[in-house]
Amino acid sequence: YNLIFASHAFVLGLIGGVCFYYYNYSFIGLYKYYMLLEILLLLVIIDIKKKVIPNFVLLILLGVVLLIDLIQVFVYGGQLELAIAFAIGAGLAFIIFFICMLITRGGIGAGDVKLFTIIGLCSGFAITNIIFYSLCASFLYSIVLLMTRKAKMKDFIPMVPFIYLGVLIFFITSFI
Repeated sequence: YNLIFASHAFVLGLIGGVCFYYYNYSFIGLYKYYMLLEILLLLVIIDIKKKVIPNFVLLILLGVVLLIDLIQVFVYGGQLELAIAFAIGAGLAFIIFFICMLITRGGIGAGDVKLFTIIGLCSGFAITNIIFYSLCASFLYSIVLLMTRKAKMKDFIPMVPFIYLGVLIFFITSFI
């Protein structure tokens, strides 16, 4: 897994460098998404192998996101609107996925709800785009599995790989 994380860090570093240089992105904003994607990659591996999202890793992610959000809000201009957007993003993600968890009766786990809530805290209003990209990716994958008869309607798939894809697609398309 060291090679996976090293190559992942290298590619994200290249993308971040280009975005910082050409698109005048703030360093702290890029760093936040870099840390989010690195921790999400770890969660992808854990979710695929164990079908669990450990609370310990979620707490680390929450701490990183909160720290960087506080730096963005208070150090870089004290923007109250930014803090409100982060809070609304977290609340929106929590409400949507908590309701989905209740409706699907275990199809979406509590770990997925907590992870989307933390990502909402990280991304603010952009959580709607991330949710859209994540659900589209999981839908397409599920359709392929069903058509090839490798899964049935009642089978569960790990959600974190698609959450990762949703965040990555959002990160890349936000520069276009």
